[in-house]
Amino acid sequence: MPATLDFIFTPMITIIFTAFITFAFVGPVLRIAGNGLTDGIVYLYNASGFIGSTIFGLVYSPIVITGLHQSFPAIETQLLANIAKTGGDFFFPIASMANAAQGAACLAIFFLTKDKKEKGLASSSGLSALLGITEPAILGLT
Repeated sequence: MPATLDFIFTPMITIIFTAFITFAFVGPVLRIAGNGLTDGIVYLYNASGFIGSTIFGLVYSPIVITGLHQSFPAIETQLLANIAKTGGDFFFPIASMANAAQGAACLAIFFLTKDKKEKGLASSSGLSALLGITEPAILGLT
């Protein structure tokens, strides 16, 4: 293929093949995996109640470190769409408690430390964690 046509057709052909593979194979497999993950978390919550919630709350912060918490809104949407079966969304309250715990830990560091730099980091991280942004608290202090 001539170089001038290569700039036009190579990206277009790549996108066409990638889109076909994604829609034909990757999408259905990941939909099944997402449904399985949702069913597993709902089962954990329903079968063990507060113990399952505690386990999920304990692993929520490490999940935030990996960035996989960005997949939870899709699961929450499934829970809300199927409210008769699932009983609604229990992710948000558990995540809120995990965020509040991160904020409280940072504020405890703020009150206990003497180092001015760490005190500044703890105050800003604690406040942001209480408002829902826990990455500075997780990666900076806890």
